[in-house]
Amino acid sequence: MDDAPTEDGVYPVPTIAAAELGVLREMCEADSMPARLEQCSISELFRLIEGASFLDAPGALNHAQCALATRLNGKRADELRELLGATDDFGSAEERVAALAEPAFSPEGQLSVATTGSAAGPPALLPQPSLSGMAVTYDAREVALGMLDVGTLAELKGVSQSWLALARRVLCSRLSRCEGQPAPTQLAEITDLNIKVLVDAGRPWEAAATGRMLTSLARLRWEGFTVSVAAVREVDLDERDEDEDEDEDEDERPFLGGPAKTALISCIEGEGEPPLELLLAAVACAGSGEVRGIPVQMMRDDSVSELNLCEQNIGVQGGMLLAYLVPVMGGLTSIDVRQNSIAGDGAVQLAVAVLGNLNINFFNEIPIKEMRANSLTELDLKGKDVGVEGGMVVAGLIPVMGGLMALDLSSNDLKDEGVSAVCEAILSNKETKLESLNMGANSIGPVGAKSVAAMAAVTGGLTVIDLLYNKLDAEAAKMLAEVAKQKGVSLCGIRRDQTTADFSKQSLNLPDVILLASDLSQAVVTGGLTALNLSSNSLKDEGVNAVCEAIQSNK
Repeated sequence: MDDAPTEDGVYPVPTIAAAELGVLREMCEADSMPARLEQCSISELFRLIEGASFLDAPGALNHAQCALATRLNGKRADELRELLGATDDFGSAEERVAALAEPAFSPEGQLSVATTGSAAGPPALLPQPSLSGMAVTYDAREVALGMLDVGTLAELKGVSQSWLALARRVLCSRLSRCEGQPAPTQLAEITDLNIKVLVDAGRPWEAAATGRMLTSLARLRWEGFTVSVAAVREVDLDERDEDEDEDEDEDERPFLGGPAKTALISCIEGEGEPPLELLLAAVACAGSGEVRGIPVQMMRDDSVSELNLCEQNIGVQGGMLLAYLVPVMGGLTSIDVRQNSIAGDGAVQLAVAVLGNLNINFFNEIPIKEMRANSLTELDLKGKDVGVEGGMVVAGLIPVMGGLMALDLSSNDLKDEGVSAVCEAILSNKETKLESLNMGANSIGPVGAKSVAAMAAVTGGLTVIDLLYNKLDAEAAKMLAEVAKQKGVSLCGIRRDQTTADFSKQSLNLPDVILLASDLSQAVVTGGLTALNLSSNSLKDEGVNAVCEAIQSNK
């Protein structure tokens, strides 16, 4: 009340209905969120949040914020607009897309996406929000968004101009507000950034964006750690030990290790070992030069259009660093990172980054632009060695390739991770027309085999799968054979119109023979086969018996 303006000694307070006061009393007394909040409308939840704020009732406020967050978190901009009863007042679709694409740290006073400079004067700033459908104070609206996650707040920017301004205020305060200070209102006012919030929200690329956009940025913050941005700029990222041989096998060098890692850690205050994600964020934000061939500064500055990093031994950590940089590169059209042993988090994050950059035409020789355009009925990537990360990129594009009928991914070192991603994408695409899938020679093990089996069990049009020359064990092969027999699917790439099959000198192992026996036992698969060559394969008695029994069973 000391801070509130008065009118003749009268303090304005919100009008709260008796029924709402009753709900607030119940909320104050409840240890967990009252069930009745699930029945409240969105506007009722906003009013309850306003009432809890004025009553200074933190328990009730927490329950109401939780209820609202449960309703809104995870929703896209169009869904949020409908739930909030808002009106799309952006001047064009491009302006709405720009609002959704801007960094999460963009402050409230940033120039509006709906206005541009002209001879008449400078661009206008976004107005103080007047949010339709929400008859509560501006402060209450801001408090209401306290438990929304970063991704939802970013989507809120695409609802309307008013919600854009409010979402900016909440996000910038959460990410950049220093203790005891107001939230920044201009990019130049941002000196500190909580990078952990962004990384946890799946937006690690904003670390690179901060290095390009925030000229006054002095510190990156992470729970218990503070990074000096100026100090990071002085680190030689490719520095080696003095006694290290220049010709030493690159496979023996850690991606971020030795003097470079020591120098990076010296830029960070805090107890214990800084997390890897913080080190990578620091490099993406302010690193100079190169690390294991990755031109960090050039990528951050978006001055690279084609990037060839084949056989640089960048590994998982290098894949993660690229995921921090690729999304901010509007001019990048081609990137090749084959033969780098990228897997796990590195592969997942890099694939997401590549798929999110719509300017990339080729990745590991995968024709992304053509795939996005759905202009292919057949895609032959045999022997391209696209790796786990490449398999995940292909998987991300399968849903948009409604006309694809044949896909050859053989000899690509997809391993279980890449194969599982492809199978899950096919399984989730109810409109797929895929008839033939070659995944031979990809180091598939039992885990990948389970993904293939789950896909084959429900994908009716897929009748030809090739899984030879992998790392299956006998049990996995038998499991696949059972599914194939139920669905009438070939596991060795034999087409139904095929009359001859030559597997001579192929070093078939026992799991391969089990797959082949499955094909040979099915009249629907090999009913037209009149000649089969299995010479020079060391099948031994067990393999020969399996083949003969399969042929005998096929009437």
